[in-house]
Amino acid sequence: MERIKQMGLKKAFFCLTLFYLCIALVLGGIAFAGCIAMRRQEGSSIVAQMNEGTVDVKVSGEYHVEEQSAFQIWDFLQMFLPVFFVIAALVLADVTFYRVKLKVPIDRLQEGAGRIMHNDLDFKVQQTSGDELGQLCAAFESMRIQLQKNNREMWMQMEERRRLNAAFSHDLRNPVTVLKGCAKLMRRGIEQKNMNLEHLGSTVGLLEEYSERIEIYVEAMSKAQRLEEVVCKPMQTDLGRFMETLEKVLKMLVPHIGFRYLNREGERNQALWLDTSLIQEVVENLVSNAKRYAREDILVKAWKEGGYLFIAVQDDGRGFPQKVMEKVGKPFLRGEENSEEHFGMGLYISRLLCEKHGGGLTLRNLWGNNDHEPTGALAETKFKTTWKP
Repeated sequence: MERIKQMGLKKAFFCLTLFYLCIALVLGGIAFAGCIAMRRQEGSSIVAQMNEGTVDVKVSGEYHVEEQSAFQIWDFLQMFLPVFFVIAALVLADVTFYRVKLKVPIDRLQEGAGRIMHNDLDFKVQQTSGDELGQLCAAFESMRIQLQKNNREMWMQMEERRRLNAAFSHDLRNPVTVLKGCAKLMRRGIEQKNMNLEHLGSTVGLLEEYSERIEIYVEAMSKAQRLEEVVCKPMQTDLGRFMETLEKVLKMLVPHIGFRYLNREGERNQALWLDTSLIQEVVENLVSNAKRYAREDILVKAWKEGGYLFIAVQDDGRGFPQKVMEKVGKPFLRGEENSEEHFGMGLYISRLLCEKHGGGLTLRNLWGNNDHEPTGALAETKFKTTWKP
């Protein structure tokens, strides 16, 4: 039966049917020959009795009738038994084919479909054999794995959006509280008619300042949500020319920035699949972040390794705070609690865009002779370059 399990459905059904039909033909032949033999034996017995005189002539007619009746029974069995064995063989072939080839995979597929209908993907569909139904089980398992992966990614996106909304709501409380306080002060001054121009100007200044801050904050939030829907669109790009363009753009942002391409000269003219606008936005975010904390020097290094393009931004500042290192690339995560203009979106946007390009973002601090304080920070990005057109 193990060989039958590994056969294709058509071949297995043909082999089982042929096997049982052969047995039926053998049994039918034996039954046919046995009926003929029994018919001859009974006829010979009656003739012998008549010759010996044991049968009375007066009742010989009755014996003749009994003889004809027995002969009819053997004639019927002679025709019926072979047909019966063939029909039984076909039924047995169908039952065996169903139990050996169909029952287990169909049960597994039905069970898997039922569990998927109830949003339960924590199971595995075993491939029962190498036939068509076994391949169907394997395809069903691949579909389950992909569904599980998609559900996990969707859950992660929803969780990320929930954290984003929670962070947005939390950080928006202080500006709203200040605006409400200013409104109460102005209302109280109007009711008591004792608000002077100097106090009024200060209150209006706070209103303008925090209104502008909320506007920037909402814009940052909207940009983050739009970025989650960004689609990476790589195009065949000359690497050397792109490195030259990137260096010029970065020198416009930070004139004294250092830029190094670490691969050999012959590798500069490679044609890679890159979304250059996406990569530029990531590097510009990281350079802007480094510019805010660097003491003097900022260095950008780029190199190609395997199927990825690596770009690292290094500065000589005080390094990344521990909170940023622990929760790299989370939205609205600030290194300085008192920062009024920086909402911690640069690293979040950079991480998100790197992942869109099939890569990632890694942060680490640089240490010198003094192990108690970092001597700089390094943000390393990688972008996939082997996209299929």
